[in-house]
Amino acid sequence: MLVTAKRVKDVQVLHVSGHFDQSAQVDLGIAIFETELARYQHIILDLSQTTSLDSAGLGELLRTFYHLEKRGIQLSLVNPRLDVLEVLTQASLPSTLPIYKSEEEVLAVNHLI
Repeated sequence: MLVTAKRVKDVQVLHVSGHFDQSAQVDLGIAIFETELARYQHIILDLSQTTSLDSAGLGELLRTFYHLEKRGIQLSLVNPRLDVLEVLTQASLPSTLPIYKSEEEVLAVNHLI
């Protein structure tokens, strides 16, 4: 898994590519830590290049969500591939964690434009 970051407005966008699995704990953890240091209040996790999501990756995603929620940082998911979206849906994640079609939609819905 590879995580790259970019800033859009006052939001940190993390692009996740490859397999979202147990390696996410390290890769995503570092990116989240750096985001917290920069004091962003919203993180967009772009899953458009995520090729798979297993149970360990799902667990890490939930752990990250609750960690950020405690710190008042909002997390949104963007553009998951169909197979990744299916895993998220089976885990009932959309009822907990918002999933959007694009970064622009996140920015508009959350009045961040």
